[in-house]
Amino acid sequence: MLQAHRVITGVFAANVEMALGAVKALDGRSGKDVKVVAFDGTPDGITAVRDGTLTATIAQQPELLGNRRWTGP
Repeated sequence: MLQAHRVITGVFAANVEMALGAVKALDGRSGKDVKVVAFDGTPDGITAVRDGTLTATIAQQPELLGNRRWTGP
């Protein structure tokens, strides 16, 4: 899909592995013509951000998200 539809300017991936697959399919357009963003903040994702092939990776902390107690407004 990414190779056939060259008008795509952005990709959001649910994890770094998917994003890196998109980067590969984009044949060098990632980080230039196409912005690619992913969740996870894995070491591979951080390296790709530093290399300029991945625009951003978002680190989640599920242990903090699931342990919040509602204290009211």
